[in-house]
Amino acid sequence: MYEKERFEGFFEKKHEIEYRPETMYQMLEGCARKHGDEDAYEFLGRKTSYSEVIRKVETTAKALQAIGIREGDAVTICMPNCPQAVDMFYAISRIGAIANMVHPLSAQEEITYYLNISESKAILTLDQFYDKVVAARSLADHQVIIIMATVADELPVYLKLPFLIKQGSKYIGYPNKA
Repeated sequence: MYEKERFEGFFEKKHEIEYRPETMYQMLEGCARKHGDEDAYEFLGRKTSYSEVIRKVETTAKALQAIGIREGDAVTICMPNCPQAVDMFYAISRIGAIANMVHPLSAQEEITYYLNISESKAILTLDQFYDKVVAARSLADHQVIIIMATVADELPVYLKLPFLIKQGSKYIGYPNKA
């Protein structure tokens, strides 16, 4: 009886959520104004403040604009949960473009499909997925710019060297490969 009373009238009521008229970037910017030097996130032991996130997002937004990304353009993010994906997501919002999120373990054909259906002008991926993204782009029905990141750039110092020794040599030179 308790459960029935608890939900009585719930489905008859109209439920609405009111959102502030802000972009995702504007919300982040507000957090940065309030909590500037506090940690926004931690990635594998490396902490990044809100102020630093804003600086990275602004730099990324300028880089996107420099390669021709404009308001309303789609950009695919084919990345795991890592700082570069966060920076790119907010940078896309910053310039009014559209973020198209694709799982990096998706099959090459799926990535091509999502590039085509979204009409993405660019795709961000990690060096580990570069070959698959190049293959996906080759089958796209329009030109797509590949932006490649490496997780090593965001690792704390004590993890960066071991990573580069073990994994880094696999990916050296990739941007010039295709």
